[in-house]
Amino acid sequence: WYSEWKDEDAFVVWTFKELYTDEQGLTYALCNDGTAAVIDRTETLPANVVPKVDGYRITEIAPTVFQYASCRTLWIPKTVEVLTENQIASDIFVLAEAESLPAGWDTQWHGEDESNSNVIWNFKEFYTDEQGVTYALCNDGTAIVYVFDDSTADVTLGVEGYTVVKILNSVFQSSTNLTSIAIPEGVTEIGDYAFAYCASLQSVSLPSTLRIVRDGAFKNCSVLSDVSIPDGVVEIGEVAFLECLVPYFIIPESVVSIGDSAFTVACYARAASKPNGWSTTWCAGYIYNPTPTIIWNVKELYTDEQGVTYVRLNDGTEFPLV
Repeated sequence: WYSEWKDEDAFVVWTFKELYTDEQGLTYALCNDGTAAVIDRTETLPANVVPKVDGYRITEIAPTVFQYASCRTLWIPKTVEVLTENQIASDIFVLAEAESLPAGWDTQWHGEDESNSNVIWNFKEFYTDEQGVTYALCNDGTAIVYVFDDSTADVTLGVEGYTVVKILNSVFQSSTNLTSIAIPEGVTEIGDYAFAYCASLQSVSLPSTLRIVRDGAFKNCSVLSDVSIPDGVVEIGEVAFLECLVPYFIIPESVVSIGDSAFTVACYARAASKPNGWSTTWCAGYIYNPTPTIIWNVKELYTDEQGVTYVRLNDGTEFPLV
C-alpha cells in the first residue's frame, strides 16, 4: 500500500470482520481479534448510552460519533485506548471505568469541560434507593447523586457503604414533589441547576464538607425559606440562590468566588470588604427587592430574650436585623 493511501485524520479499523448495529442505534466494526470499534450512530439516541457487544472488547470510538450526540450520559469502558481532542461533547455526563485519565486520551477529549466536571471516574454500577434517588457507585467507595424520579417529598441522601461526594447537574431540577432534602457529610459539590425551579422545596440541609455551589443550583426555588451556607464553602456560582424565599444569607469568610446575581436578598458577609473574586453584581436587586441590604464585617447574628434579632459586627457595633 502507498504510504499516504489515507488522509491523516481518517479513522481506520484493522482486522475487520463485520458490522453490527445494536438496539441503541450504535454501529460497531467487529474485528477478528475480539475487539470492536464504535463507528456510527443513529440521529436519535436513548438518554443513557452503553457501548457494549457480547464477546468483544470496545477499544476504539470513531472521532465524530459523540461530538454532537443528544444523549445525557455515556458509559466508556476501561478498554477504550484512545480519545482525541473534542471527541465527546462536553455536555454529556461520562461514566468512565478508568480510574483517571488514561495515557492515550487527549487532555481535552471532553471538549470545553477541561476540568472534567461532567466525568465520573472509576464507575462501577448504578443503585436506586426506595426514595427514587439513583446513584452512580464507584470502585473507590464514593457515590454521586445521578437522577431523581420525583416520587418522594422528604429526601435524605446516602448509600450504605459509600460516601456521597457530589450532586450532578440538574438532578432535582423542576421537581414538583420535593419539599426537603438532607445532604450528608462528604458532599463537596452541588452541580449546575441541581435544584433549580423546585416549586415545593422549603428546606435544605447543607453539610460542613460542601465547597462548591455551582451556577443556578437553587435558582427560583420560590418557597425555599430554610437554608444556610456552611463555613468552608469557597465558590458560589452565578444565580445560585436567585429569587429564593430565604429572607437573608450569612456569607462565610471562606467564600472566595461569587458569580453574578447569586443572591437577591439581604446578605451579611463576614469579610471586611468585597473580595476580588466576587462579582460586582454578586448580590443584585430584582423587581420585588431592587436594593438588597449588604452588610460587611459581620461577626454574628443573635436573638435576644424578647425575640429581636441583632447583627453584631467585628468592631462591636450592633443593630437590629433589617
